[in-house]
Amino acid sequence: MNDSDHSILNHPYADILFTPRHVSTVYPHMALESRAVQFAPFAALPGHSDVLEETARFTEQPCELADDERVWLDKMLASIMHTPHRKASITYLRPDRNKSGGRIVTVSGSIVSVDPLHHTVRLSDGTAIAMDLIRKITPA
Repeated sequence: MNDSDHSILNHPYADILFTPRHVSTVYPHMALESRAVQFAPFAALPGHSDVLEETARFTEQPCELADDERVWLDKMLASIMHTPHRKASITYLRPDRNKSGGRIVTVSGSIVSVDPLHHTVRLSDGTAIAMDLIRKITPA
């Protein structure tokens, strides 16, 4: 018996070192691709990538209009309200639900009402737009 044989006998797992691999008689052999799925990477921090995407998402920041721009918008809104169809395209900053700022959008429709108390413009489709978020109004 040489030294290498002696070291194998003293190995902590010597009793199972050369036993044959078990093959199930009940379950079929799993394909290599299916076995690989078991070891696929997993999300150690669930939701982390969503937070990174949300942080990277760009939003426009609200800006104050100059007094003459505000007066011009008020006059344009008043003139549209005196037309029979009251149709207009309104460009405004739609606030973001998750972070500060929002997105500049343009909607078109009939203006149903202007509420000076709450400073909102309501369209026929139910959209309520805060007057201080409006950037442009054009008659349609």
